[in-house]
Amino acid sequence: MNLTLARNYIIQSARNAGDTTEYPAFRQDMGIKVLLDDFIRVTGCTRKEGVVSFTANNDTGGSLPADFAPERIMRAYIDADRDLTITDHSALLFKQKRSTTAGTPCEIAFTNAATIKAWPTPAANTDVQLEYWTTLVAWTEGTTSPDGVTINVPDDVLRTALWYGGAASIQGNQKEQGARADVAWKKYLAFRDEVRGTYQRGAKLVAREDFLDE
Repeated sequence: MNLTLARNYIIQSARNAGDTTEYPAFRQDMGIKVLLDDFIRVTGCTRKEGVVSFTANNDTGGSLPADFAPERIMRAYIDADRDLTITDHSALLFKQKRSTTAGTPCEIAFTNAATIKAWPTPAANTDVQLEYWTTLVAWTEGTTSPDGVTINVPDDVLRTALWYGGAASIQGNQKEQGARADVAWKKYLAFRDEVRGTYQRGAKLVAREDFLDE
């Protein structure tokens, strides 16, 4: 879905949001960003995979994917059936001091956003697969080229998230719209919680097609 259509979902779902004086494009975009930042962070729906390589007898991995951040990791594994424990760096250092024998890693930790450590130290060259979520695509609020912005959230969940959450995100602080916005936000939270975890399991949820009550 591009930004033009996302804005239309906001306009159609929120009462009087078609008033471009009260709800100009930059305000619609702010609402979309606040909403989808929350949706992505909780559901992990932008999940992708990357790899980091370790050389034999070196506990520090190579370069991490450019869009990776430790706080966004969802899973790490060597083989599909062998998950690695993601632990605190201090805990991993403690284990390294107690055992320096190389082997097949079973734990990883991050010393900072760009450095990954493994324990035990790999005895052979090893690729660690990373699953992580990425942040919302960037654009300038109020852009006059919304057709060129593709929202990086799957359409099947994006439609419902925008329909329920959009109204609340731009009208929740308005007294005359507050009650309706509260109802919309509760529906959004219920939907977000329904979606939560489906992407970690590899399943895909088909969004409901019911709409806000007038």
